[in-house]
Amino acid sequence: MNPLVDSEEPLLRALHKATRSLARSGDIDALLKEVLTLCVEAVGAQGGTIYRHDPATHQLIFRHVLPAQSEAILDRAILDHEGTAGGAFQSRQILMSEQDGGPLSESQQEIQSKTGIVVRNMITVPLQMEGSEPIGVVQLINKTDGQFTMADVAVLDTVSAVSAMAYEN
Repeated sequence: MNPLVDSEEPLLRALHKATRSLARSGDIDALLKEVLTLCVEAVGAQGGTIYRHDPATHQLIFRHVLPAQSEAILDRAILDHEGTAGGAFQSRQILMSEQDGGPLSESQQEIQSKTGIVVRNMITVPLQMEGSEPIGVVQLINKTDGQFTMADVAVLDTVSAVSAMAYEN
């Protein structure tokens, strides 16, 4: 097995699927839902959330969430500098984190109690093309086979750029 080829295969599959499906999407809400689904599938996550940025209110608004039973959190918005999502949005960097068993923030406790999902690990990606303002954030939780990797970062970074381009167009 060639580890380079093995790590490139999910990237190529995700990029192909992203360009094919996102190029035909004209509905912004459908586009964001497709982006979240694509990201979850591409890296093998248990679920995730996609936030859309509202520049007028400086908020990240929950737009879609997977798995579907987590829809109880969709009535939420956070300031675009709050939490891990706000950190990724403001820094324009992909952030990976592991739950260390320490105390949860008030927001994390609320989400966990509403969804019943315990977060073990998380990756948070700003939706943006290089050199442009992010349009939102994708946050994925609980990689099904271990920890998020640099191969996942490459997949999500590429899907993010393609998605932001489709959104802007």
